Amino acid sequence: MRLSICDVVVAPNRRSVDEVKVRELADSIREVGLLNPITVTPDKHLVAGAHRLEACRSLGWTEIECTVLDGSALLLQLAEIDENLIRSELDPISVGELAIKRDEILEALGLRATSGTNLKNSRTGADSAPVKTTADIAKEVGRPPYRCAKMRTDSQVSRTDEALKQAQKLRLFAHAESARLKVQSLEF
Repeated sequence: MRLSICDVVVAPNRRSVDEVKVRELADSIREVGLLNPITVTPDKHLVAGAHRLEACRSLGWTEIECTVLDGSALLLQLAEIDENLIRSELDPISVGELAIKRDEILEALGLRATSGTNLKNSRTGADSAPVKTTADIAKEVGRPPYRCAKMRTDSQVSRTDEALKQAQKLRLFAHAESARLKVQSLEF
């Protein structure tokens, strides 16, 4: 279902959106479209997708794809919490693997600058076809360029050494479990 963006009701007590994430999401939506619709109640109150809504608004969209969720106030709150809490946070190796795959896809599409790519037309001095440099890609994925290079290196090592990859994931899990136990031990 499509809904006019100006008809979506955003409760004033919602957590604020991260403007950096909105810009990153807007760049992605501009490139590949809105992959996941926002979720609203039958009376058009936003349940999930505040960042997507703001990204589409920033792109000048007047309508947005949405899913309508009907249920009790508690079910709607649960859906909002789950949207933010139970999402897949990637470990550094998975981020690196995805960064490499993204690079490969951009290169296959002719959109990735490779070593030695001339970014200027030698005859006119104008910019050549819009290709992406490491700095461009770093900006798109919200990481500094040196981190993109490190992600690629970490991922390339993990591709050749499955045991190293598993050890890294176990180490990250241990850190997460330790943090969870510390939070549980706090008295509220």
